[in-house]
Amino acid sequence: MDLILDSTIAAPSAPPRFATISELLDTPEPEEIATRPLLSGEIDDLDRSFDLPALRAIAGRTRVWLAEHHLGPGDTVALLRLPDASELPLAALLLGLLACGVRVLLTTGFEIPDLERLLRLARVRRVLIAPCSRPSEQQRRARSALARLCAAIDTPLSAPASELLDGDEAGQAAPGARAPSPSALLFT
Repeated sequence: MDLILDSTIAAPSAPPRFATISELLDTPEPEEIATRPLLSGEIDDLDRSFDLPALRAIAGRTRVWLAEHHLGPGDTVALLRLPDASELPLAALLLGLLACGVRVLLTTGFEIPDLERLLRLARVRRVLIAPCSRPSEQQRRARSALARLCAAIDTPLSAPASELLDGDEAGQAAPGARAPSPSALLFT
């Protein structure tokens, strides 16, 4: 399928200002730009947005969390969305992971047999999900199936999003090593 852009809004004339997510999060910006929402959406039916300082704080907490779990630049994790869960926490966590140089297998929908094959092919070291404060029965079943799959393939399952997203979001991310080319693999 060809993508045709006929809007000047959709097709910028200048090259991207930042080459990597790390560069975006590490570059100082004037306050009026830094406090502008970069990600917006709903979490548990509440409007929520993340500005640059919040994303920097998430990246800093993600860096610490990864180190505590013996993960770092070049490692691969899977980031999964449970059925009917908000995509906003996943987007914020994805930016934090990419800023830390972690490769991310990102899927917004999955069937367990297909997922097992993808996790093995990508050599995923940990599976991450964003928990919901009020999980539905469908989400509980999906999480249970994921837990069984992860146990069968000896890959840890974690739900770090709440601890990474809910801290003091005014802080700066700690400086750290940049990976040469973090990447996201998207399967939908």
